[in-house]
Amino acid sequence: MLRKLKSILQQIGVDDRFDTATEESYLDFKFNDSRGVVISVTIATFFLIIGLWVWDWTIDPPHAMDALPTRILLGVIEILYPIALAAGVRRAVLPWLLALIVLSMETLFLYHLTLLEGGLVYGVSGFMFWFMISVFTGLSFNLAPTLLTVVAIAVLPNILVRLGLAPQLELPLYNALVWPTCLIAMFGNLALDRLYRRLFRYRRSIEHTARIDTLTGIANRFHFSEAAPVLLELCRRHEHPISAFMVDIDHFKQINDRYGHPEGDEVIRLVADSMRTKLRNTDLLARYGGEEFVVILPETPPHAAVGVAESVRRTIAEKALALGAGRSIRITISIGVAGYDLLPDDIGLEELLKQADTRLYEAKEGGRNRVVAALRAPLP
Repeated sequence: MLRKLKSILQQIGVDDRFDTATEESYLDFKFNDSRGVVISVTIATFFLIIGLWVWDWTIDPPHAMDALPTRILLGVIEILYPIALAAGVRRAVLPWLLALIVLSMETLFLYHLTLLEGGLVYGVSGFMFWFMISVFTGLSFNLAPTLLTVVAIAVLPNILVRLGLAPQLELPLYNALVWPTCLIAMFGNLALDRLYRRLFRYRRSIEHTARIDTLTGIANRFHFSEAAPVLLELCRRHEHPISAFMVDIDHFKQINDRYGHPEGDEVIRLVADSMRTKLRNTDLLARYGGEEFVVILPETPPHAAVGVAESVRRTIAEKALALGAGRSIRITISIGVAGYDLLPDDIGLEELLKQADTRLYEAKEGGRNRVVAALRAPLP
């Protein structure tokens, strides 16, 4: 039933779902972002439920004490939800737990009203309260189970009255009040879901911009500085080799001066694309600044890294880069390589890059268009 409802919502354009993997990321984001608010609201609701015993006493002082146990039980049932949230109950279980808690409380509330003289008359507006709970607590979930719970809240008293619980409840009055409230609650859940989806898209866009170099589409220096130490630590912990190389486009200033900065940007972009085709998905390629690139190759010993670097150098040197308008240019790059078969404890990212940068300087001093590795002779 839930799957069918999701399908219907998608067909009519109400449930604007992402692809499967992104949808899971979105639901995790929505759950984690709203979790604190939901816990706070539901804890406050517990005290509200208990405190509304004053309302019981106001409409029926003689029977207010008789109704106190059910009111306390309402609070006890309600507080189970924030406890489950705080305890880390799996997100997939929570919509069903919420539905069970809210519908159980609504059933008990209907019985509670029968204990008070005039409770079913004066208390019918209290059913609107359950829709308010659904809007706040439903922040954590997908739209379909939340809407299903909202409809169940509206339908349940109709079923209970026909089963003999609280037959004195005026169902026409109840339905006239509750169904418009139900529609408002559904709209509120829909609006909040759309708002969270918009926030999620903005957040992903900002995160992408913060980590990706806009010119080349590869990692920027900020993302590199976050990801590279993790790769180093993994290789150190598992005693795997690791290598790095620094890359610089030869005579890039002359390219800018002769062809212009837009063409210079195109050269940087084309070099990045060429490098990407020669690297694995597990390698970390980043633009380090200007015309300089950096690569981390996990699980790659220095001699293998030299081979990769030489392949990158040769590919770029042998290929004419098209600049548009029928123009092309041949460029070269210089590469400095450093690495370890076993990364020592005292070698961090800064030292590894310093070694690679030293080799890069030697490559440029040695005539450019070459690869120089630590403790190795320059490769022609």
